[in-house]
Amino acid sequence: MQQLHKRLKEHVPSPMFVDLFCGCGGMSWGLAQARFHVLAGLDIDKASVETYRRNFGRNSGMACDLTALSPADLADYLNLRPQELDLLVGGPPCQGFSKNVPRKQRFLEDPRNLLVRRFLDYAEYLRPKVLIMENVAEMKGSFEGAYTNEIRERLEAIGYLSCPTTS
Repeated sequence: MQQLHKRLKEHVPSPMFVDLFCGCGGMSWGLAQARFHVLAGLDIDKASVETYRRNFGRNSGMACDLTALSPADLADYLNLRPQELDLLVGGPPCQGFSKNVPRKQRFLEDPRNLLVRRFLDYAEYLRPKVLIMENVAEMKGSFEGAYTNEIRERLEAIGYLSCPTTS
């Protein structure tokens, strides 16, 4: 049985993933430990991307503004066709939802909140087999559930089953 397992590991390719809003790579690290193959981690914060590159290789991290990079351009750069990616993972900024920010300073159209929509743009274009989006628990009920409802509606419209959870 061990020989069969070893042969399968050698011949079955690792699932590929892209990490949006990757930071220094916490989610990527967990996926790498589970034998997923990182294609790219993208974040606007250059210092975080430098750490990401040290963790996952020089060519893996990309410092860029995801609002300026189209999903099609990313797919072209990574030589990916829609539905070819195994996993899209990301943690858009949470400050606009977090209870650690005073309620008076949180508002629906906070530019950081809008990055949730950008994650969905990438999901709609790339159509990965699976996607994971992480955020703070407060996002689920914030702004009368507007973002949670939009996430569910957009993902279900393209054929995904959505399972928003909190922990």
